[in-house]
Amino acid sequence: MKIKIIVLLVCVVLGTGCLRMSPNTQPRLPETNKQTETFLEIPEVMKRIAFCESSNNHKARNNSSSARGTYQIIKGTEELCEKWLEIELDMLNRNDNELCAMWLFNRYNTKPWRASKSCWSK
Repeated sequence: MKIKIIVLLVCVVLGTGCLRMSPNTQPRLPETNKQTETFLEIPEVMKRIAFCESSNNHKARNNSSSARGTYQIIKGTEELCEKWLEIELDMLNRNDNELCAMWLFNRYNTKPWRASKSCWSK
């Protein structure tokens, strides 16, 4: 519930019309780098992970798995984020992907990205 309130407050403050709501969707922040830079402090290790996973491409898709977005989050992990954050997410939306990634990082540190550790741990 807290995240929904935060999203609504940010939308109101930004005045961006980000409440693209239909009966089946949740409020979503606009897809802009400025929003991310303004409202989230991204740890350096997460910046390296994003580059290793997708070259910072929020539209990246993995052909051999369900991994999508900047942080290449798989479907099961996306569902875990949705459950705990109580919001519907789209992993190809830059902000949704980053929100899930930061929740994962705060909860599990870099463990969800251990398969690519040889790339981002340098």
